[in-house]
Amino acid sequence: RNSRTAKYDLVSVEIPKNIKIIEMAAFGANPIEKVRFNEGLETIGNSAFMAHHIKELQFPDSLKSIGDMAFTADRKMPTLESLTLGKNLESIGRNAFMNGKLKELVCNENLKTIDVNAFSGNDLTSVKFNKALENISCSAFGNNKLSEVHLPFGLKKICEGAFSGNSGIEVVLGNR
Repeated sequence: RNSRTAKYDLVSVEIPKNIKIIEMAAFGANPIEKVRFNEGLETIGNSAFMAHHIKELQFPDSLKSIGDMAFTADRKMPTLESLTLGKNLESIGRNAFMNGKLKELVCNENLKTIDVNAFSGNDLTSVKFNKALENISCSAFGNNKLSEVHLPFGLKKICEGAFSGNSGIEVVLGNR
């Protein structure tokens, strides 16, 4: 146990299939390097894995929402390089994957909302949006390395600065 943070020094976690919700800060401030999610999980709460050391994440198709700051990286040691979203994910919260090392993102077919700073501060060079996407919040993709993005025709709301900090970016309405 780490007495300074009152958290255990967990390195690996497997979430069993009977768990539907991971509550707020359940595994936050642990140096977790590997996590396995099983089908059945529906919600990951705010700050659930904040300040992690995870390199790769693969979410089950049963997952519907990811809370605010759920996977915000440890600023001193950003590690998240690979992310696979499950088929039924509908919303990604504020700062959910902020300060990682993600290079590409493919949005699943049911994703509707990407909240403030959700992917800000990564190394994204490629993002493929889905047709169901409705909302992209402020700075959701700020400070990455994007040069071009194609937004879906069905997009209902895009906030100011959604792609700020991406030098010379071209934003095109309508997926190719």
